Order: sequence, then structure tokens, then C-alpha cells
Amino acid sequence: MQANEWVGGIVALPSFVSGEGEPYRPAALVLVEPDSGLIVGTTLARPDEVLERAPAMFLEATGAPLVGAPRLPSRVRVAAPDLFAALRDRVGDVDVVLAPTPELDPVVSSLLRRAAGSSFRASRRSVFLAPRSVRARRPTSV
Repeated sequence: MQANEWVGGIVALPSFVSGEGEPYRPAALVLVEPDSGLIVGTTLARPDEVLERAPAMFLEATGAPLVGAPRLPSRVRVAAPDLFAALRDRVGDVDVVLAPTPELDPVVSSLLRRAAGSSFRASRRSVFLAPRSVRARRPTSV
């Protein structure tokens, strides 16, 4: 199945991971499908590994998206030049475009709000690994 476009970005999370050497703040690669407003992929990585792992993370999301059937977008749009360089020519026939990604703003805000409002114990359940309830557009009613 072919999807029209996904938008992607890397988010530095506010919490720290420890127990694996020096504590670090994980980075999340977040992929949103603007047509549906759904988060189709999100993966955590060490900040110094996220760009290197981004193509594999992207391809994993196409084969097993968080929501819906496997699908390959015709293009992925990213705003960060380093993510653009990491994905370009490394994700098959998908067109990688460097352009603004305003659709990610509400998703990132929601993820960061949820992370800031949760205790360490609650964050271990990892709202970032299964954010199916978070949509790229704001709800019309509460």
C-alpha cells in the first residue's frame, strides 16, 4: 500500500536514561502521516546514534507502522538538514524532502508535556513507544 507523505523529526526527550554507562537523554525519531494525523512510527535511540539508525528506523515503521497496515510513503519531509542527509538515498524509492514540518509541533508538544507531567516510574511505561492516542492535529473537543 502506498501512502502519500510522512513527516519526520528527531526530538530530544527531557528524561535521562541511566544504567548503561553515563546517563543520557534519549532522542526519538517521530514519523507522522499528515493525511490521517496519526503517528506511524516512533523509536528511541541514543542521541549520538539516532541519525545513523534513522534509515533503519524509517524502514521498520513502513513495515510495521504503529497504526494501520504496512505502507510506504511516496515521500518523507523533514526540517533538519542532518536528518535529511541521513535519510536521502538510504530509504529506497522514497523521495526525501527538506522543508518545514509544522505538523510535528503539536505531536512534540504533547509528548513533551506528557513526559514532564509523569514521574520516573510512569515514564518507564514509555508513552513514547506507543503514542497511539496522540494525533498530529489538535482535537476539536475535549
